[in-house]
Amino acid sequence: ETRRVGLKEALEGVDVAEPGTEAYDQSRRVWNGTVDRYPLAAVRPADAKQVSQTVLFCKAQDLSLSVKGGGHNVAGNAVIDGSVLLDFSTSFKSVRLASPSASFIRVEAGAPWSQVDQFLSSR
Repeated sequence: ETRRVGLKEALEGVDVAEPGTEAYDQSRRVWNGTVDRYPLAAVRPADAKQVSQTVLFCKAQDLSLSVKGGGHNVAGNAVIDGSVLLDFSTSFKSVRLASPSASFIRVEAGAPWSQVDQFLSSR
């Protein structure tokens, strides 16, 4: 509990979802519904600066950090009990051409495969 309070205070302005909230439950859910893990809190960053703040805080406090992207890992390895969950599934969802003439795409960490498939099928 004390560490979670420190997290919220240190990451002022960052969306920190705590146990007992719908946002927390949404963040800890993964594609495989049999996985039921409970991180200390879920950080839902809006930009790279917030990601950096979260990583630096966890390092300074010796907290485990887990990272959830599009949420499609069958084993549910993205969520670790007692860790700080860095949840990209609510942001960082861009899928785009790397450049106007590029033959490859850039996919951000929170994009699910369905979004990537949709983008590629429209090309």
